[in-house]
Amino acid sequence: MNYLFQEGHFTLPAGPWQDCTVNILKNPHTGASLVITRAPLPEGSTLEGEFEKQWAALLPQISDLEQSPRQRISAGPDGAIQAIEVTSRFFRAGYHHHQHQLAAQTNDSQTLIIFTYSSMNPFTPEDDNRWQQVKASLTLSGQDD
Repeated sequence: MNYLFQEGHFTLPAGPWQDCTVNILKNPHTGASLVITRAPLPEGSTLEGEFEKQWAALLPQISDLEQSPRQRISAGPDGAIQAIEVTSRFFRAGYHHHQHQLAAQTNDSQTLIIFTYSSMNPFTPEDDNRWQQVKASLTLSGQDD
C-alpha cells in the first residue's frame, strides 16, 4: 500500500494497516483551524452511531454546550458525499470553542472521517464562507476515479 501525505509518500510493509492520522491546519491570521480525523468504523456500525459515540466521549469534558440540530447534507463539488453536519459552541479547559463539523464515511465504507473547523472566537461571516468552501470542494479518494 502506498501511503500519501502532503509532503510525499511511502510504501507500507504488508499488513492490515489502518489510517488513524490527525491533520491540523491552522490559519495564523484568523486563529481558526481545520482538523481532519480518521477512525475505523467497526463492523455493523453506522456513521450516525459512531459520530454519536465521539460526542458522548467529549460531553463529560465540556460545559455550556449549544449545538445546532445534526443535519444530513450533501457535500463536494457534485454533492456526492453524504455527510452529517453540526455547529457547536462550548466551554472546555478554560476556553470557549466554536466549531463546524462534518462527518462522512469514506467510499470504502470502513473509515469515519471528521472535518472540524474551529476557533476560540465566534465565527465571522468570513469563517462561515471558508467552511462552505471546504464543504463544497471536498472530494474523497475513489470518488474522482
